Amino acid sequence: DRWPNDKLARLGAESILQSFNVREDWSQLNQWSRKFKGNATLSADKAFKKKVSELVEGASFNEILYVFEPKSSPMEIADYYNGFVREFPKSKYAMVGLYNTLINYDKAGALQKAIDSSEKLLNEYATFKISKEEIKKTKKEGTSLPEPDLLREKTLFLAASFYERFAEFERSAKYYESYAKQFKKGPKRADALFNAGLFREGLGQYTEAIIDFDTYIRDFPKKEDALDILWRIGLIHEKQKSYSVVVKHYDIFKSKVKSTDPARYICAEYKIAKAKVELGRADSGTWTNLVKLYQALPDDKKTDVCALDAVGQAAFVLLEGDYDSYMAIKLTGSEKQITNNLMDKLKRVEELQGKYTQVLQLGQGDYG
Repeated sequence: DRWPNDKLARLGAESILQSFNVREDWSQLNQWSRKFKGNATLSADKAFKKKVSELVEGASFNEILYVFEPKSSPMEIADYYNGFVREFPKSKYAMVGLYNTLINYDKAGALQKAIDSSEKLLNEYATFKISKEEIKKTKKEGTSLPEPDLLREKTLFLAASFYERFAEFERSAKYYESYAKQFKKGPKRADALFNAGLFREGLGQYTEAIIDFDTYIRDFPKKEDALDILWRIGLIHEKQKSYSVVVKHYDIFKSKVKSTDPARYICAEYKIAKAKVELGRADSGTWTNLVKLYQALPDDKKTDVCALDAVGQAAFVLLEGDYDSYMAIKLTGSEKQITNNLMDKLKRVEELQGKYTQVLQLGQGDYG
């Protein structure tokens, strides 16, 4: 205070600040570093000013992290970090401060503020970088800063989930797709692709949904649900009424389950059969094959819902010709013709009853 122009004055100021820094007394360090930074005579030295400015940023951040956080609510914590970012937008701590802001706004239930903070991080800090040396240095200063890309990765996924919770599914899907594209090795990439595909499908954006699901299967072929998603793609083709594509798709699916899941193999054949009906290409052989496949199933697989649906419809369709032939017999003409037709009809009634009883015994409710 007496000799601020002397170089020992700056050394004295640095000694005071380092004494608080070593003891990790962040509140005192914040208070005194701001005081010395505001001293125009001391700050005339550029090296001193730079060093003190760094201490102000570090102390301000650490005071929030170690002093305020343990005794504050999530909303208060978020506001503290948000204030820090506004004061020091170019600080090396700004990006992690903004990330802590959005995390705590989310905890406080302030979803719109969490979204605003995540958008700010993704847009304003898209090219933010910090050297490995600087990261190492922050460990000595009380805070070990994370890699910027790690924060971007986490924030992008969180932003997608925030929009999901707001039921803004198209925007959520875009963020999930952006995550999958930007972070090829991201720990939540599979979830991002699945969620994006699910929302695109729900929005009726079938082409985009298929792209997302196809990418999932290609990049995560060993995931337990890969076959389920492959099946789902076929269902989307059905919704699009792309029946030729449906036939080709389920042919591929059959090849993947032929030796491992006979019930699912039948289900795929059933999808192909129904697509062929739409294309006008179904014949008795199509349905006969389904019945044979079902009969060859192990007993414990015969209760599979899809397999039952397949054999139920197949068995029923195969009787349509007999039923139509029966219905075509008319009790008209001469007395002799009527008598003969009646006897024939009564005989067929018994035969048809037996055949339809066999359909009933399959245990498939609709066709039963």
